[in-house]
Amino acid sequence: MNSESTNSRAEVASRPLSVSRRTSDPPSPVDQILAMGPQGPSLLDSRPSGAAVPKWMWLLPLILALPGGIIAWFLVRGTNRGGAWVLLATGVAITALTALSAGQARSMLGAFGP
Repeated sequence: MNSESTNSRAEVASRPLSVSRRTSDPPSPVDQILAMGPQGPSLLDSRPSGAAVPKWMWLLPLILALPGGIIAWFLVRGTNRGGAWVLLATGVAITALTALSAGQARSMLGAFGP
């Protein structure tokens, strides 16, 4: 009796689960997507964005500000688009900081002048 109950449990566990569905029901959205087959790489795939940005490339936006950021973006965008955008943003940020600090310096120097 004990071995019979064990066998029946094993049989039940090995059977695939089936969901009873009427044939008139439309397929679920998941079934529709799975029926289409592979559509290309998933956006959820984690893969590196490209080659590493050379360390000397960071000197361009730091020294030349916006023009350096644009030059670095053009040089890196083919291999690492994410890194290229960061280089361009660095050039924009350095330009903005330079403009703000120049404006502050001009206003401070103007207070001491005639």
